[in-house]
Amino acid sequence: MTYLEQMFNKFNGDYFGGRVPRLDIRFSSLHIPEWGYCCQDYIIISPVLKKYQLACEGIVIHEMIHAYLYEDDHTRPFMDLQRKINKRHFGNKGNHAIHFDKMIKDLTKRGRYDILNHNPLGGL
Repeated sequence: MTYLEQMFNKFNGDYFGGRVPRLDIRFSSLHIPEWGYCCQDYIIISPVLKKYQLACEGIVIHEMIHAYLYEDDHTRPFMDLQRKINKRHFGNKGNHAIHFDKMIKDLTKRGRYDILNHNPLGGL
């Protein structure tokens, strides 16, 4: 079982009562313009997140909420659930945005983030 599959299973039990349908979850082998992507059959995570565990956890939770609610958009129920889960998950470590911002600053410093388009650049 991969690291992402273990994370998916843990979060599914801890935060969703096991109700997120089983999806194939993996790091993309290609550059993708998003941090994560969820569709009916799978979740793809940007390989840039491999080095940023807490930011990766936040993105996996985010994509799992899409799967759980069967929603592509960030509706009010989506955002409410994300806030609730993030508060439980990150606790005193701050929310996912803090860890995401730290990752963005590091990637920008290393020339690995397109600030203008808010996208990770290929390669590490």
